Amino acid sequence: MYRWRVVRPKPSPTLALCAALVLVGPANAKAQTPAGSVAACGPASSVATPGVVWQGTDRLMLGDIAELLAPMLWFSADEPLLGEGYPPIPTAHPCDAAADSAVVYYQVPQLTYRGSEPVARPEESDSAFSDKVESFILEYYFYYPEDSGVGGHTHDLETAEFEVWLEGDGDCRRVRLASVQALAHGSRWYSNTLESRSDMRYPVALFVEEGKHATAPDRNADGAYMRGYDVTERVNDAWGVRDSLGQGVLLSSGYASEMTKPRNRAFRLLPPESPYLQVAPRQRSYADGEPTLGRYELRPANTVAACAEIPADRARLVDMMADHRFGIDQLPTQHQAGSISRALSELTLPDSWLSVSLRVTDGTLGAGLIFKGLDLREGWIVPRLTVSERDATAEILFTPSASRWADYYVSGGTRRQFVTTRETRTIDTGQGRQDIEVVTSPNWKVVFETGFRFRAQLPPKVRPFVLGYSFGGVRLGLQALGFSRVDQFRFVWEIGAGAW
Repeated sequence: MYRWRVVRPKPSPTLALCAALVLVGPANAKAQTPAGSVAACGPASSVATPGVVWQGTDRLMLGDIAELLAPMLWFSADEPLLGEGYPPIPTAHPCDAAADSAVVYYQVPQLTYRGSEPVARPEESDSAFSDKVESFILEYYFYYPEDSGVGGHTHDLETAEFEVWLEGDGDCRRVRLASVQALAHGSRWYSNTLESRSDMRYPVALFVEEGKHATAPDRNADGAYMRGYDVTERVNDAWGVRDSLGQGVLLSSGYASEMTKPRNRAFRLLPPESPYLQVAPRQRSYADGEPTLGRYELRPANTVAACAEIPADRARLVDMMADHRFGIDQLPTQHQAGSISRALSELTLPDSWLSVSLRVTDGTLGAGLIFKGLDLREGWIVPRLTVSERDATAEILFTPSASRWADYYVSGGTRRQFVTTRETRTIDTGQGRQDIEVVTSPNWKVVFETGFRFRAQLPPKVRPFVLGYSFGGVRLGLQALGFSRVDQFRFVWEIGAGAW
């Protein structure tokens, strides 16, 4: 087992490079960036594509790229683990060597390689990494001894995924960060995802949720979380930064600005300084000389094995390591560029595109299917089909989110009745109440429905048995038949799996 840490000076002119080669020796020669590397290609700032943070002729190794993209962490001033008696956070994994400073880990859970030769293990030692790899997921891990607040527990392993592309133009190579996906509380529906934009600042700043330690990107590193700006995908489902949760206060199912405390610049934790980062001063997320919590040590996670001697609740930590693909036993999934396996890897579980349910309408059993539709940022518009032995409906349904624990919904469409029905209804004739028989032949009718959907996360151990669904839930609603005149109201309830 080894610890990997690189602390390098900024790129220097050729004369300084020659001196370094003489003093340090060939084995450490790559610790300097050749002056001609950037000059031959132009700096990353000359590339119009958002997310390009380095361009040159060097062949960067995985460790260089991990250091180049390592994020800055921004804690709440009231973070409990910053108090007296706690080690620096994030801390070294209990099964790894202890450290006097904060520690962040990285690992590659998935990659796509060019040509026919996969990347060798350990990935940090493959000198041809940048030649072989087209794109990969670079996962950063943050370990905390405990999680406090709602559902508090020991051992808290949090992650943020950086989607990285290694591109080139002739001899010029570049590193492009395509997106940041900061995971939150066990479901990717909650992920705080930021697609790279031209106004992003580097190193990428990540808010750390007070007490709970979920992360969220801070696009312009201003210390204020802005819904719809700092997160660009599935805005209404994104978890955001809920510092109130660490104090045991849930407030509401959706994100609200009062959940996030303003950040103090003195509570930023910086990554190791990379000589390869090529961004203009206005794109930097911090300035030299500003107060911070210092710098953390960056280590590869693929050297850490689950040890037998963990202080408490070993099963929880081992499960977290497996769920997040952390550790020496977790091999990266490798796909060849253009292969069928690469195409299939883009397919997702039904959880992301289909919800299924058993449906009861006025005592008649049926089924419902809801397919992924359009994310309008303020809500989802999705197609829904329901069917029973008596009728079927095709509707368009609107709901504010796909992941909150409680949401309203409204839908409208058309209903086709299959069979002739006879019902006894009591009417007021003006001379008293009278029972009459109403006969309805097969026909088409306009249908509307409204109600509430209640969701709960399914435990990870249960999900493989329900096709990977993250949520199960219940829907309670009222359905109306007719347009200009409502002919009938029907009570509806559903139980099933899926987001919508």
